[in-house]
Parts: sequence; C-alpha cells; structure tokens
Amino acid sequence: MTGFSMGGAPAWSFIVHHADRWAAASAGAGFTETEEFLRGALLKQPRNAVQQTLWHMYDTTDYAVNTFNVPVVAYSGGIDAQKQAADAMAAAMLQEGLTLEHVIGPETGHAYEPRARQQVQDRLDEISARGRTAVPKEIRFTTWMLRYNRMFWLTVDAMEAEWQRARVNARISDQDGSSIDLTTTNVSALHLTFAPGLAPFPPGTKPTVNIDGAAVALPQVGRDGSRSAGLVKAAAGWRLGELPLGTLRKIHGLQGPIDDAFMDSFVFVRPSGTPLSPALGKWAAEPAEYAVSEWVHVFRGEPRVKRDVELSPEDIAAHNLVLFGDPSSNSIYKRIEARLPIRWSASGVVAGGETYSKDHAPIFIFPNPLNPKKYVVINSGFTFHDQSNNDMQSPKLPDWAIVDTTKPGNNSRYLTLYVESQGFFDEAWKLKGPMKP
Repeated sequence: MTGFSMGGAPAWSFIVHHADRWAAASAGAGFTETEEFLRGALLKQPRNAVQQTLWHMYDTTDYAVNTFNVPVVAYSGGIDAQKQAADAMAAAMLQEGLTLEHVIGPETGHAYEPRARQQVQDRLDEISARGRTAVPKEIRFTTWMLRYNRMFWLTVDAMEAEWQRARVNARISDQDGSSIDLTTTNVSALHLTFAPGLAPFPPGTKPTVNIDGAAVALPQVGRDGSRSAGLVKAAAGWRLGELPLGTLRKIHGLQGPIDDAFMDSFVFVRPSGTPLSPALGKWAAEPAEYAVSEWVHVFRGEPRVKRDVELSPEDIAAHNLVLFGDPSSNSIYKRIEARLPIRWSASGVVAGGETYSKDHAPIFIFPNPLNPKKYVVINSGFTFHDQSNNDMQSPKLPDWAIVDTTKPGNNSRYLTLYVESQGFFDEAWKLKGPMKP
C-alpha cells in the first residue's frame, strides 16, 4: 500500500485501519492528523467538541499502534512542509514504543527525490519478498469506532463506549503453545477466528484464552485446523459466547456517524407529498439538491435518486435509505416514524425529552426499521461542506442534530446549518444527552 500527497493521506488511513491486508506499506506527505495540520484554518473558527471527536475517524495518529502489524516506510522531501505528516506519525508511534522508518529526500520539496525514491522502492521490495504473515503470533490493535474493528484473527464486535479508545493486545503464548493472552480496554465483545489450516494449535486440542486476568477454555480446534470463538464481557467477567441476536445495538457497519451511511450503497429518496409547512418543505429541498450535486462534484459519481412512491422492496433490501422531507411529505418516513428515536410533527421536534419549536428539523442516522441491516438517514448527505482540500473532508455532524431552519449556520464555516443541539446515540442506539459545543 503506497501513496504520495493527496494519495498519501488515504495511504496512511488504509495502513492503520487495515494493517492486516498489506505485506508492506509506504506513505509520503498527505496528512495524518487534523489539529496541527490545519492549525491556521482552525484558529479562524470556534472550537467544536463534536467535530474534534469525529477527527478520530480519520486521524491516523490515533491509530499509530496498528503499525505494529505491518512494516511501514515513510517518505518526505526534506524541505516539504508536509513532512509534518510523517513527523506527527513518528511521534505518535514513539509513544507506543514503535519507530517509524523514514526516508528523507535531501533538499527536496513536495516531490520524490530520485535516489530516495529508489531507496523506498528497494526497501518495499525487500519487505514484500518475505510476504504477509496470515497468523502473526502477536497483535496490537486500537480503534475508536466499530467501522474499523478487525486485525488479522481478532475482531472487536462491541465497545463499551464508541468514540473512546478501545485496545486489544493479543499474543499466542510461547510458553505452553496452547493458550492466547489478551488484554482489553473499552471492549465488550470480540471474536478469535482462524481459517482452516491456520489455527495455531493442533486439531482436537482445546486452547485456553487468558483475558484480562480470567481463563476461558475455547472449544476444540476442528479437524481442518480451524477455530472461531466469541467472547462476551458480562458483569462477572469474560465468558465464551455470542452477543444476543435481535437486539438493537451498534455493530460494525451500523455504528454511525451520519457520514458512515455513504460507505456503502445508498439511495436518495425525495418526497412527493405535502410538507408539514411550506417553509419546512423549502428547507428540506435545499439539502436534497445539495446532496445530489455534491456527490457528483466530490465523488465523481451519479447517485441513485428516487421519489418515495418509486421506492421498491428491493431498494429497501439493498441500500441505505437517505430520506429527505418530513413525515408528512415523505411516505417512507411516515411508515417508520413511530419506530424512530426523534419525533417530528407540525408542532415541532421532540428529542431526548427536549422539545423544539416548529421551525426546527432533525438530522440523524439510525438502523432502518424496514431493514435493520441497513441505515436510514434523515435530511442529510455527507456532512462536510468544504472541498478546498481533502484534509477538510471529515464529518461535521455526529449521529444526530436538531437544527433551526430559520437561522444561518453557526457550527463552523464548513457547515451551513444552525445546530441547536447534537450528539451521539449510545451503544444501544438510545439518544443520550447533547454534547457541549
């Protein structure tokens, strides 16, 4: 996995979020964190706790320990201002006891210096010749959200609290060869999965997991050398088992925030009915138009767009639904409104025990009651409203927000909405209190 400049930023992201997919990796320039890289721009706007929390989705310095799982060779021009990206990553890795191999092109700006480029290529060839280890004996893993929840044979299925750091250190024991040692933080369920022929224990044996000081016996390793086992943290500690089916909870791919709905197939659903008020109808038309035009502009694709009366059962089964309008104007919204956590009527919006006037509107993401394996989003495309640089393209809204439709934007110059209240749903998709700005 390699990339430079605009390609360097996603390369860093792919490296830390999916370290188990690469035999070797290299990133040059790009950016690895938001605060220092955008300091000048951020000083021009008020601090925003929600948006700072959302930086954890893409700031690769927050995931620096994951580079333990893949060899990384960084490159920077010696006089390139964007050398800052690799320097920030090196500092974050050092805090984890890791050292970043960093090739620097002498007296070079934002470009590859030919000899340094060859040095990087030679190192990548050397590392790649060793191949990718399918079952490493040791894993060090961190995440802030369930979208990024896997590393080799370890999968985090549930967290105690999203947007707080979760960690797992896992090691196949050298001493007895029949156990796995795990330590966890902010993890409430996980899986250990070894494909056929890859379990590090002989077929027929029953290995032990030592997790956070407790010993848990795993089921017998299969004749084909496979083993998959779930572990769940209960009040009494860790036990062998699975999370209960049919329970609404945040899981991989259904954990928010709003922008996560656009990580998979989706359809924009326009209203065809009469809105709660002419003013709300006019307001809802604006984000619908913006979402379509900006998808074309930023992501270079034509989004699926249908009216509510055109939506088919196949659409509901296959796509996240992005509903524009209100329960009066959008018939799909009307079908599910009673099963959503935020209520909207002609008299106003009710969210978490708080009531907002008829000039307000909700924006949120939630598992679709018509198909809980997919999302429903109310009145929002992706939430960043600035395309001057890819470092600006991080989420600007969390799981939910209540906006005053009569006022100009107050959140930042990158979000043209007046946000009255906003926050994250908890791990059971229940509405928590709003976050302070």
